Amino acid sequence: MKLGINNVYSVLNNQFTMTMPFNDIESRIIEQKIIHDGNPLLAWNVENVHGDRKANGLILPRKEKEHSPRKIDGFVALCMANGQRINEKLGEAESNKKNVESPYATRGLIGFENSQ
Repeated sequence: MKLGINNVYSVLNNQFTMTMPFNDIESRIIEQKIIHDGNPLLAWNVENVHGDRKANGLILPRKEKEHSPRKIDGFVALCMANGQRINEKLGEAESNKKNVESPYATRGLIGFENSQ
């Protein structure tokens, strides 16, 4: 991502998209590798998270009870941002391995030139 360009990403909140970033954050917390500014709201959100880990290893951050007033939104946002960070690193690694430019960068989409 280049500086000065604001990209907007759509992130699904499901077990498939949240497991890797959740596990990464969990391991960083255990290893004390998280830099935290002491924000009390984020700390409260993290305290309220109950990981709903399935038998297949997938996990989704959840509240203890469905309609609990105890919020986890900050932690979910942290997972989503961390997932994007991980995906960008994986994407960079894959593109460095292949070193192939997308054909869309030079020729655009085919089939939409004269559609009206």
